[in-house]
Amino acid sequence: MHQDLITQALKEIHLIQEKSLREVQDYLSLKYKIDLDQKVLALRLKKLIQEDKAVA
Repeated sequence: MHQDLITQALKEIHLIQEKSLREVQDYLSLKYKIDLDQKVLALRLKKLIQEDKAVA
C-alpha cells in the first residue's frame, strides 16, 4: 500500500528522526508547497499511531 506524502513525512521526520511537528510542517512547505496547520499534522499523527497499534 502506498502512503501519501504527509504520512511519509510524519513517519520519517517525526517518528524516525524524532524531530518536531514544526519541522515536518517546514519540510512539506518548502519541498512540496503543502501548507498545513500543526493541528492537522497532530491529528494525522494520532490517527497514524492508532492504526499502527491496531495492526500490531
